[in-house]
Amino acid sequence: MACLLIFSLPQQVVNADSDTDLKIKQIKVAYLANFIRFTTWPDIQSEDNKDKPLLITIIGDDNFSEMLQNAFSKSSINGHKITIQSIKKLSIKNDGIIDKQRQQISNSQMIYMRSTNHADLQAVRRLNTNPGHLLLGDMKDFAESGGMIGFRDSRHGVSFTVNIAEVRRARIQVSSKVLRLGVIVYQKDDR
Repeated sequence: MACLLIFSLPQQVVNADSDTDLKIKQIKVAYLANFIRFTTWPDIQSEDNKDKPLLITIIGDDNFSEMLQNAFSKSSINGHKITIQSIKKLSIKNDGIIDKQRQQISNSQMIYMRSTNHADLQAVRRLNTNPGHLLLGDMKDFAESGGMIGFRDSRHGVSFTVNIAEVRRARIQVSSKVLRLGVIVYQKDDR
């Protein structure tokens, strides 16, 4: 129910107790559930793949992965079970992500970069110039740096920014119901 309440609020910031990291994480779980609900991934929503699970990869925070696993373990969204995988830290060699992690990321419909940096974001972006995933993150200026949706934590709660150019470049469709709740930003090199 909390998931539905977030998107029914007319404001861009969802109020939360800023002293509680757990509350912030719970709000982000609710946001993720709604992003899944209001996003279309052609690769898993075709008739041939209707039973394929939706794969979420969390980069940089095993504790959040466990929280997501608990939240989604017995549920499905839009007819798809949710599978969570975690990459504790990206391993980058010769300016590229190592093969095992590259495969994990490439198979994902949603990638959430929790404790990462600008170099990690750019390495993930280089994997695919026409991505079939939704790329979210917590890094400061995440969407402005080429991510699709960036969370912003404040003492008032959690809001998010949306890089429309990156969302449109992807082979997914994110509902305007989601996009209009975020603050639209532009990539730093596109200004």
